[in-house]
Amino acid sequence: MKTIIKTIFSDNGFEPIEISSGTLFHKSQNTNEVSYWLVVQSDELSVLDNQEEWAVKCQEVLKDPKLNKNLSLLVLKEFEDGEELLQVKQKILNIEEDPYFFKKYVLYYSKSELSDFKRELIGANAHEFLLNKVISQECFNGYKRGENSWKSLLYRIASKVPFIKLNVAESKGLKPLFEKNEQKLQTNDLKGLHDDLMEILEDYDIDEIKQFDQIELLNLINPKQEDGIES
Repeated sequence: MKTIIKTIFSDNGFEPIEISSGTLFHKSQNTNEVSYWLVVQSDELSVLDNQEEWAVKCQEVLKDPKLNKNLSLLVLKEFEDGEELLQVKQKILNIEEDPYFFKKYVLYYSKSELSDFKRELIGANAHEFLLNKVISQECFNGYKRGENSWKSLLYRIASKVPFIKLNVAESKGLKPLFEKNEQKLQTNDLKGLHDDLMEILEDYDIDEIKQFDQIELLNLINPKQEDGIES
C-alpha cells in the first residue's frame, strides 16, 4: 500500500522525505501550494499516543512555520481477512475526530482487498488507474453493493486522499459527494458519514447522479434539514 500511496502523492506534485515514523510529503518549491502530509503504517492504531512526537519530528525536518497549520496525517491500517472491523471502527472515528496536531485520515484495508487491487493494477500507474476506474459503472455498482474487494478499496482511497483531482470533478453529481466527505472531516462531523453516502448512492446509478445540480444533491444529502437548501 505504501508504494501505491507514494505514487499518488508523487503524481500530485508532492516530494517525499523518509523519517523514522513514516514518509513526510511536501509540495515542490516550484509551486505556491502549501500542503504537508505524514503517511504512517499503524496496524495497532496507536496514533493518538504518538502524534505529538510525529508532529515535532516533521517540524524539525522541514523547519517551516506554515507546517503546523497545514499538516495532515494519513494512517494506513491493514486488518486480517475475517477480522471484525467493527471492533476498530470506533478507534478510527476517535482518531479522525481528534483536533490536535494533524488533520487525520485512516485508510483501512484487508490483505485480500490489497492483493486484488495490486492484481488489477499490474502494468498500470496507480494514480491513473484510480482516476480512470473511480467513475467506472462496474466499480461504482460494486462499491454500492458493499463488495469487500478492490472496488471498495478504490473508493476508500479516493475518499481518504482528498487532494486527488478525480475525473468526477466535471460531474455535477459525484463531485459534491467527495466534497461532503472532506467537509465532514474538517468539521469533525464524521458519525454516520459512510452510511449517509451509501444511502444516497443506493437508489441512483452514475448517469442519474450526473443529472443533479449541486443544490439538488445537497438537499438529498441533508434530508434532516426541514426545508432543504434554497437555490
